[in-house]
Amino acid sequence: MEKFAEAHYKNPIFEGRPDVVEPQSNKKERLYRAFEYLIRWFDKHPKKGKTPHVIAVSHFEVITHIIDDVFGIENMKGYHTPDFGEIVYIEAYDSGEKDKVKLKVTYNEHSKEVYFDRSKRSIEII
Repeated sequence: MEKFAEAHYKNPIFEGRPDVVEPQSNKKERLYRAFEYLIRWFDKHPKKGKTPHVIAVSHFEVITHIIDDVFGIENMKGYHTPDFGEIVYIEAYDSGEKDKVKLKVTYNEHSKEVYFDRSKRSIEII
């Protein structure tokens, strides 16, 4: 499965063949657009004294973008995409800046803090 995932994520044939599979750039764009929509929803529906929790299930080809942007897949003992049942924890905090949300991302015993830039809809390394 890991070799298939690596080929699917890195091979340029998948980027230029929308008839075969949705381009990775489209998936990444949709992922971060969904992040922004989720943040907007929380902004509009504040729960005083409560911490919201979201559990999401995603296919490796979507969640891999977060892992790559935060940790760099190649820096994790070679290519390492989530396997079945592996968990990626994402904790969100107020950064004090209007367009940035601080995220703590934990995956495969690694944790890192980054910003989600709401205006650019991208991950920024702190």
